[in-house]
Amino acid sequence: MYEVQAGQLASMRASMPELKKFAKDMVRRAHKDDKRVEIDPCQIRSRNHAPSELDSTHEGLLDDLKGAKDEDFDGRYIAQQISAHNEALILMRAYANSGDNADIKTFAEATCPGANASGYDQRYRSQTSRRRRPGAQQRNSTTR
Repeated sequence: MYEVQAGQLASMRASMPELKKFAKDMVRRAHKDDKRVEIDPCQIRSRNHAPSELDSTHEGLLDDLKGAKDEDFDGRYIAQQISAHNEALILMRAYANSGDNADIKTFAEATCPGANASGYDQRYRSQTSRRRRPGAQQRNSTTR
């Protein structure tokens, strides 16, 4: 729900054309995902029916976007989307591994491929640790 409302706002207010396109795509994908599963993924958190309104945290995030100056909007939207994406990955991985509703578990596995695969987190850590940080000194592999 938050992703759709934030995406709709960004598709109107973002100054970067690529960001407007991203926001429109986000809204389109969210609607597509809703059709893929009869059960709303928000039930993962609530274990009940899907909420009919945003929680206070997501309402605050939308209010922050609505109140942003034009020159600040893109940066705020990007930061919020990165945070929301990471939160969604955590939820999907957890549910793919140990969820108790077969429909939602299937959705989580399809949405986050490899989420329940053995060693996924280890491979991710390995890949990110190999990336060089700007300004970081490279160590010689023979040096201890």
